[in-house]
Amino acid sequence: MDEFSYLSVLLSIIIGLAVTEVLQGFRERMLARELIKEYWPTRLWAATLLMACAQTWWAMFDLRNRHDWEFNQFLVLLGQAIVLYLVTGLVFPNF
Repeated sequence: MDEFSYLSVLLSIIIGLAVTEVLQGFRERMLARELIKEYWPTRLWAATLLMACAQTWWAMFDLRNRHDWEFNQFLVLLGQAIVLYLVTGLVFPNF
């Protein structure tokens, strides 16, 4: 296993959790469609964040040939994935 494969596991898990957060929000809204008034910017924001998750995961694939990783460089990528997860948690409010 090369360096990036080892480091990308944690990043992929966090991005996967972000995608799960948005998809669960869509599911909750579908189940409670009679109780909740839908607002189109929320759906647009959620779809944009899903695209951002996919783009982030895809862009990280370009780093596969890099072999000289330092901890602070990894922290930048980790911070980006964490912020993306936290923002996806804000898309749909809990009721």
